[in-house]
Amino acid sequence: MKYMEELTPEQKLAYHIKIIRRFRVIIKLVIANLFWISDVGDTQLTSNVRKNIRLLLRRKIVKSPLTIKEKAILSKLSENRTAEDKAYLCKVISGLKCFRKYPTSVKVKLAAVTYFAYYGPGRVIVKQRHLPQAMYYIVTGECKISTNYYNKLLDEWAVDDIGILHPGNMFGEVALLHGTPRMTTITTLTDVELLVIKREDFDSVLKETVMKEWAELRQTIDSFPFFDVWNHFIKTECSIVSRIRSFDPDETVLGDGVGLTNFVHFIVSGSCYILEQLNVNFIIKQGVEMYELLLGETDRPEDVQSVNYCRKYHHDVPDTASVSSKASRFSRASKYTTVSSMSPRPSTPNIKDSHRETGSWVSRKTTVSQKHKMGFPDEIESERESHEYIPSPPCGGLAAFYIPKIKFETHFIKICEFPKGACFNIGEKFVRRRIIALTPLNCLLIPKQFIDINNIGYIFDGVRFFLESHIPSTEKVFKRFVQESKFKKYRKRLVKELLDYKMVRTHNSINNIPYSIRLREGLDTEYFNTN
Repeated sequence: MKYMEELTPEQKLAYHIKIIRRFRVIIKLVIANLFWISDVGDTQLTSNVRKNIRLLLRRKIVKSPLTIKEKAILSKLSENRTAEDKAYLCKVISGLKCFRKYPTSVKVKLAAVTYFAYYGPGRVIVKQRHLPQAMYYIVTGECKISTNYYNKLLDEWAVDDIGILHPGNMFGEVALLHGTPRMTTITTLTDVELLVIKREDFDSVLKETVMKEWAELRQTIDSFPFFDVWNHFIKTECSIVSRIRSFDPDETVLGDGVGLTNFVHFIVSGSCYILEQLNVNFIIKQGVEMYELLLGETDRPEDVQSVNYCRKYHHDVPDTASVSSKASRFSRASKYTTVSSMSPRPSTPNIKDSHRETGSWVSRKTTVSQKHKMGFPDEIESERESHEYIPSPPCGGLAAFYIPKIKFETHFIKICEFPKGACFNIGEKFVRRRIIALTPLNCLLIPKQFIDINNIGYIFDGVRFFLESHIPSTEKVFKRFVQESKFKKYRKRLVKELLDYKMVRTHNSINNIPYSIRLREGLDTEYFNTN
């Protein structure tokens, strides 16, 4: 109070303005970080009914691996952190995925210089052509990578979205390492929590470690023959915009909305394969079994009805081709292939009772084994999902008219493998296809835009043509699938005929066959279908 009395009126006014500004800064800081400050964790329900209702109806927040206590410590200045705080943060940092690759000595130093930051949706964290000031680790949320380039054809600047960063990704380290301006712009898509390491702390703690990682990345780029025509500057720029990602066995690399579709994948180690989703209709019409290939956008005939079999044909027999073509309302390119004509023609339905019967769906899901020969991989366990529709019989007309039996099936077929040194997603078609890791897989990811700009000698156009000419199309896969189906039926019939001629009878049954062999050969399905 004595200090305030000694101040002049002008100094008192300046002091009050300073206090008000500090208060406003604190309020704005709280509002900006309200997303994670309001996260009280897993609150237990109490005897207070109103409080429980508020807790249950409250907006769910994406759970962060960091607690409020840890975020509060990370928000402190480095000089204000105690030894206990640093020891506590060292344990926390060791448990995060993005810091596991660093040695313990580096983690101890990072505990003193790592800061917490939060940004709402639509915030620009890093801007292209700006000088680097920090590097970032994403804890929660997603960020968009974009580049601003000049389009000579349109004579204007355009923005191209390269990909999306997910939790665990790191960005900003290469620009700090080489002292170059930012090559891309990073914008938040959702609420994002980051761990930030400033430039001076990066130089003293992480620069040596990151330099080794960058040297490994550069060595990986030099190991591929596709980049032999690139000079030193192009390879350096490629090292800045590319990354290495790891995948576990049976993990989806591309497809089903997963993966970075704007990046070309070069396999550094491991192998993967293409899995084709083959949608077919299995049709039995007048005793003839056929497969129809579905190439439409819709994967399932959920709206297949009785196909107007009863329509207005009370005295005329409708054309079977028109009936089968109207069995599905897909806009698709279809292909009929006869499987077998050895089945006996079914008996004529009773016309008097036909108006009482209705169509029905019969769904079943079985696991079968498909074998592929003549250029196809060996054997793969595939899931087959079938939905059978038995249409209602005709309301009138000739009794000889036979209604086809339609069953929708989905088969997953392995069509080719990519070994070490191969590349994919360079421009080939991936309709109803996905890339699955066969072994532990490491891939070098380079943006497609960068590949197109530096396509010296049209090397990657030749690679794209090679992939398109050697990877079988959906029609070829379907043709091979039908041939294998014919062979399986022929083999089954031949074995049955040979066993029928055998004079010695045994008491052996299907139950004596190991279950794994029955699954692989599809014996369970065939046995129960025949009985």
